Parts: sequence; C-alpha cells; structure tokens
Amino acid sequence: MKFIVLIENTNLSEYIKKLILKNNDECIAAESINDLISALDTFKPDWLFIDLQWTKENAFKLTEKIRLKHPDTNIALLSDVNDEKLRLKAEKVGASVLIPKENLYDFYKIILNKNLQE
Repeated sequence: MKFIVLIENTNLSEYIKKLILKNNDECIAAESINDLISALDTFKPDWLFIDLQWTKENAFKLTEKIRLKHPDTNIALLSDVNDEKLRLKAEKVGASVLIPKENLYDFYKIILNKNLQE
C-alpha cells in the first residue's frame, strides 16, 4: 500500500514513515501543500494522513479539495483529541476517518490486516 503523510511535527512524521516502511509499504512525507498535491498526482496513495494541527492551511478545507480531485484516496485526519464534533466535521468534508494520534498505531495495524485479507 502507498501512504502520504502531511504532519508538521517532524518527529511524528518520521515515526509514521518508519512504521509504514518497516512493513514494506511505500510512504512519502510531504513537507508542504505543493509537495502533497504533486505527490497525489504522481504517487497515487491508498491513504493520506493529514494532521489537524497543520497550520499552513485548514485541514478540513484541504480535505474537501483533495476529495474532489482524488475521490478514491482514503483520507485520515489525525487529531490530538477524540472529539465527536471533530469526527462529524471530518465526515462532512469527506475524510474516511478521524483518528486520535494515540490510536494511530492500532489503526495502521487494522489497515494492514484488512489489506492482507483482501
């Protein structure tokens, strides 16, 4: 599977990238919106992880834009909190899921297991 990570916290971004690469999946860590848009067109990821704390552009608006051009890409928004209002907003803009960062590893394992069963 292919993943793109858009997270300002470089430590978290590198952790996620190493976790994904360790499982022989492909991963790109985008450093800007331009990097992300370019990678979406060429890399064609199965999953995109976007941090809600991304300060350079509103993650919800970005998700809406991406969903229009790349409807088949799964988009996971990463949050510091598990909040129902955020979850509903994420769903409204077309995110596949809102994931509390503390549950990211478990979510990734679920994706892997589901992919292996298909």
